[in-house]
Amino acid sequence: MHHILGFQSSYLPYFWDRTTLGYRPENQVYEKTQTYTRLIRPEVVSWVNGHFGCNENLGVPLENSGSDGSATSHFDMLVFGNEMLNPASYYNTQFSGATIAYIESMGFFKVRSPRTKMEEVLVWGAKQGCGPLRDNPVCSSIPMTCKYTGRVCSDDYFSYG
Repeated sequence: MHHILGFQSSYLPYFWDRTTLGYRPENQVYEKTQTYTRLIRPEVVSWVNGHFGCNENLGVPLENSGSDGSATSHFDMLVFGNEMLNPASYYNTQFSGATIAYIESMGFFKVRSPRTKMEEVLVWGAKQGCGPLRDNPVCSSIPMTCKYTGRVCSDDYFSYG
């Protein structure tokens, strides 16, 4: 459903600006860095910064691997774990404020207030700082990676993801 609403890479150039009644320039929607394509819409960046406890406005990394159906059409799996719009299926997928902010930032939809009634709590990465949001994060900066094996842990850190 979310892909139909517009969460896919081919829609990035078509974010609507309600003020000008035209499409936003692409440099107001996303940027390409060394490793990621990043969303830079303030609605999404604000939610993600609050969630991670990061004040550097690094942008929100989109998936950087996989086919056209995955790459840049999802939030990055290592950074967002069990969030609804990552490219993998989890047993406890969460519809977080990141997804709500993305939908609203497209300019076509207005989310009913209060948004918090729609948001599910995303534990993955909460208050872990800016490390997971950086280009080329190392395992030690991704809190959801089991330190000794390099495998991804579940969001409660008790089992392999």
